Amino acid sequence: MRKKVSIHSFYETKTFEEVAREKNMYLDLNLSWLPIFFALWTLIGWLLCYTVAVLTGHIDPVLPLISMCGAQWPESSLFSLFMNMSAVMSAFLSYFRFRQVQHFQSRCSEISKIWKLNAVGVILGVLSAVGLLIVANFQEARDPWPQVYLAHVTGALVTFTAGTAVSGLQAWITYLMHPEVVDMWIFWIRIFIAFISTGTYITAIVVGKLAHIERAFNGTDGDRTDFNWDKDSPSYPLDLTLAACEWLVGVAFVAYFLTLYPDFKRLSLRHCFSHTHRSLRTDSDIENSTLISSQICRQSSVRSATVNPVAVQNQVSNRSSQEYQQ
Repeated sequence: MRKKVSIHSFYETKTFEEVAREKNMYLDLNLSWLPIFFALWTLIGWLLCYTVAVLTGHIDPVLPLISMCGAQWPESSLFSLFMNMSAVMSAFLSYFRFRQVQHFQSRCSEISKIWKLNAVGVILGVLSAVGLLIVANFQEARDPWPQVYLAHVTGALVTFTAGTAVSGLQAWITYLMHPEVVDMWIFWIRIFIAFISTGTYITAIVVGKLAHIERAFNGTDGDRTDFNWDKDSPSYPLDLTLAACEWLVGVAFVAYFLTLYPDFKRLSLRHCFSHTHRSLRTDSDIENSTLISSQICRQSSVRSATVNPVAVQNQVSNRSSQEYQQ
């Protein structure tokens, strides 16, 4: 029969086999799937809301705004569900990206620049997620609720402004981390996405303002009773351009997070179940382990009367070292 050697820890007496088994009690979760899941979840959510809104006759199928696809029930419920989840995932993606850059920045020559840009990037990423939460839960509303509409527009501006800034900032970080950490092709993809996002976002702001001025000049601003564009309005071409730019900005926002896939192939989320198990121990277990420790101490004191004190001290020191390592 194989002899088992025991190790006295603070909590209980364990065999070497039990200790080795606890070392393997880890959940390793690769994070490369998270950007892909975020992109699919967000795009499917937009497409589903658009389909339901068109089938129910709530919107015209020709280039509505993204928020128009989730302004009325039942598509508003789907819009909130998908966008809330997307906001949470985008916040986690921003934090994981921050931690990844923080880990690899020591290999690069521009450490101080990368550190500052990385801190700004995670703040903008979380801010964009908060804006998306506001958009998801304050849908575009008719009068007489201008406060809801104002919250929706504010959330959209925060989301797209911070998201556009993050895409450009991460392209800069990628350039600074080349060639020590990343390949140059990732930088070109991100800089292309940043240019598309910035150009379409600025165009959307300008065109939206011009359309608002046009409707105010013709006295038609605020006369809309539904969420469709007025085809007879002089601002109709501007409205379609605004909607097209908004969709492009949204797709670019999703595409940036999708570019994190090759970076996240290096990342994994690890959770140790043995630590969770120890944190859930009852008070009685701790009391029993304390009793065992006191018995060991009394036995050591009895042996110290007949054994060389120097040898006893070395033995206690070795036992303490083993307990600390475990």
